[in-house]
Amino acid sequence: MSIKENATGSGLSSSSSLDSGYATRIRTTRFGVTRIGVTGIPFSCTNTAIAKLVLCCLSLVQAVPLLMIHSTPILSNANYSFGQKIRWLRLLWRTLQDRRLYRVADAILAQSAAKVPVVLDIGANVGAFSRAFVKAGRRPGLVLAFEPSSYVFSILQIVTRRLHQVQCHKIALSSAAGIVDLQTPIKTSGSLRIGLSYIGAATDSNTLTETVPAQRLDDFLADRQLDSIDVVKMDVEGAEQLVLDGAPDLLKRVRPIWYVEIDENRAQRFGDTAQMLFATFTGNGYKAFYFDDDFNLQPVTGIGAASDYLFLPG
Repeated sequence: MSIKENATGSGLSSSSSLDSGYATRIRTTRFGVTRIGVTGIPFSCTNTAIAKLVLCCLSLVQAVPLLMIHSTPILSNANYSFGQKIRWLRLLWRTLQDRRLYRVADAILAQSAAKVPVVLDIGANVGAFSRAFVKAGRRPGLVLAFEPSSYVFSILQIVTRRLHQVQCHKIALSSAAGIVDLQTPIKTSGSLRIGLSYIGAATDSNTLTETVPAQRLDDFLADRQLDSIDVVKMDVEGAEQLVLDGAPDLLKRVRPIWYVEIDENRAQRFGDTAQMLFATFTGNGYKAFYFDDDFNLQPVTGIGAASDYLFLPG
């Protein structure tokens, strides 16, 4: 949320769009006093800090109905402890303020030649990447966000509620269609390790198990007649090969850009290795890169224990 603080000249006004959906009116009176107003609201003041506070309150009020709708399945669910529900509220608040992935998303989209890219966010979690793609310099025409966990899917819906380019789908992507168990590890404190959820049999001593639908990615795209995919971001906690086994057409014929987290320990949970997953891409003619600290592309010379790789079609 930002407010322009510069005047536009005596007696003139300007406006700016905000993430909140409201716009500010900035006007300089004949006496040289800059007043800040809100479009559609009978309010104006000369103090920028007060104007920001008012806009923040308006955004909060506007979000309350959606918050109630999407949070009810979590806050009223007896499967979640009181501490896990409080953690959900804190996670929602932090996600709404998070802007850390914007530069990464912008760097990924910059590698695509498509004017209006179509993006898949597989393992969307709370939606930080989905929102970052839409807010990036080259905004995509469509972002399909896949997240099977009810706990974080509800946050994903709220975070992307005003982003018309984002479509959220509560399914797991795998090598076959069906019903699978989603395991979310539980810390000794009782908090859910939401970034480490995985499908299949539990390999941790204490997990929250949720039954979710699974679908092959190729089938999902074919059902919706989506034949052109430009960028895929994938972070599915070791199940990357299962996703790829269900998407041979996307991998070999469509050939989008892939941004993938590869973790040796998590890949082994499914009987794979980081090297095997890496070879799935390079064996199909993709070249591997990573972003350095300045977001410049660097060729990959070896696989680390865990890292994010950018695979470009050769």
